[in-house]
Amino acid sequence: MIRDDFLLRQVRLLAALLARLLGRATPAEQAEAESECAGLVGLDLDVAGALPPDTLLALLRTADGLDAERCLALGLGLAFRAVRLAGAGPGAAPDPATARLAAARLATTAGTLIATALAARPALDNPDVQAVLAALAAHTGTPAH
Repeated sequence: MIRDDFLLRQVRLLAALLARLLGRATPAEQAEAESECAGLVGLDLDVAGALPPDTLLALLRTADGLDAERCLALGLGLAFRAVRLAGAGPGAAPDPATARLAAARLATTAGTLIATALAARPALDNPDVQAVLAALAAHTGTPAH
C-alpha cells in the first residue's frame, strides 16, 4: 500500500515535470528528466527504446499483474524522448531523418505503454498525462490513445 502510494505520487510528479518541460527544456533538463524516469522505472531508456512493446510489458509484470505505475512512467519517458527527437533539426545526431524515424518508433511504443497503463489503472490519468499525449501526437503524428 505504501509502495503503491509512493509510486503513484512519483508518477504524477514525473508527468507534471515532463508536461512542463516539453518543447522548452534545456539539454541538461532533458537529461535530468530522462534520468528521473529511468530511476523510477528501473530500466535505462536507451535499452527500453530498443525493445518492442510486448517485451517491455512482460518486463513490467509482477506476480500480481502489470505494474501500471512503472508502465506509465516508462511510457511517459519514451514519449518525452520521442518528442525531443521529433524536434531534432539540422545538425542533430545522427541526422534529422533518422531522428524522426526513431521518434516515430518511440512514439508508438510510448503510446502503447501509456494506453495499457491507463487501461489497467484509470486513476493514473490526469491533465499532465494528457498533455504529454497531446504533445506526442502533435510532434510525431502518432494518434493519442
